[in-house]
Amino acid sequence: MKNPLLSLLRNARALVGRNLAILRAWKKNRVVRRAQVNPKNALFEDRKNEIAEFYGVSTEKIEAVHRGPKKHEIFSDVETDSSLFAAYRERTMIATVSHMLSYTRFDDALCLKAITDRAFPGRPRNTLRVLDYGCSIADFGLIFALGGYFVVLSDIEHGNLNLGTWRFDRRGLPYEAIPVTLETAYPRFENIDVAIAGEVLEHVRDPLTATRHLFEGLNSGGFLWVSRYPMVE
Repeated sequence: MKNPLLSLLRNARALVGRNLAILRAWKKNRVVRRAQVNPKNALFEDRKNEIAEFYGVSTEKIEAVHRGPKKHEIFSDVETDSSLFAAYRERTMIATVSHMLSYTRFDDALCLKAITDRAFPGRPRNTLRVLDYGCSIADFGLIFALGGYFVVLSDIEHGNLNLGTWRFDRRGLPYEAIPVTLETAYPRFENIDVAIAGEVLEHVRDPLTATRHLFEGLNSGGFLWVSRYPMVE
C-alpha cells in the first residue's frame, strides 16, 4: 500500500524542481535579452541583424554566407604565425557569421559568471578585470560586462577583434582592447582576475606559450578557464 505522505512529498519535490528550472530559465532569458541589440526580436534574428549592420550588408547576404561552404577553422598545417594570421583574416566574415548564427556561448558564460560572483566576495565587480582571450564575437565578455565586470578583449588585430569591440561600442560598454599582432602573437597580460579562453587554444600555433602568458597575467587568487582543449578525437 502506498504511503500518501511519501507520495505527497515526492510530488512537492518534483513541483519545486520544475519551478526552480522555470526560475533559472527566466533569469537566463532576462540576461540574454539584455545582451541583445533589440530584445524584442528572437535571439538569432537579433544576432543576424547585428552582424549585417556590422558588415554593412543585407540580412539576405548574411544568410547566404551562413548557408555557404564552411572552411575548417583549425589550421594545423600552417608553419608561421604570418600564415596563420592571413588564413584567419581571409575568412573572418565566414567565421564570425558562423559564430553569431550557429550557436552562442551564453550558457557557458552565465555558468562561469555565477562561479566568479561567488569567488570574489566583497569585491566590487567593476574592480574585477575579466579577460576574454580570442574573444571573436565576445559573447563571454558581453555577459560579464553586463554583470558589472570590467572586460579586456583580445583577438587578431584587423580581424575578429573588430567585431568584438564593435559590439561593446554598440552597447556603450567600457572595455580595454589588446590586439594580437605579428609582433605580439602571444601578448602578455597583467592585473587579470579571470582569464577566459573559450574554444581558443586549439586555434593557436603555440598553446603552451599562450597559456603561460594567460596564467602569468593573473592576480593572486585569480583563475584561468579553458574549454575544448586539448581536443581528443
